[in-house]
Amino acid sequence: MTVCEASAIMDAVSDKEKAEWEKTRWLGFITAASQGAKLDKPQDLIRFSWEEQDVVKVTDNRTYEEKIKSFERIVKLIQSETTVFNPFDTTEVNKPELNTQQEKI
Repeated sequence: MTVCEASAIMDAVSDKEKAEWEKTRWLGFITAASQGAKLDKPQDLIRFSWEEQDVVKVTDNRTYEEKIKSFERIVKLIQSETTVFNPFDTTEVNKPELNTQQEKI
């Protein structure tokens, strides 16, 4: 067994364990809700560590026009710095020159 295969197996076992815990939480939620508990969702009963995420709120006070200008600058920058490889392009642009020694090898 390779390291990659072992990692895949460990991930599958972890996913199965998470699914079992979530199923247990769901059953607990249904039981508690049927007894009159005021829960809106199963996560209100218990929150698992793999569900915890750092939430960062970002406020953007720019106007719509400022956002558009910023977006246009980013698009121009990306277009000027990147070239997309198209294997079906038959133009001679961007094709490297081969020297005669490389051709003979």
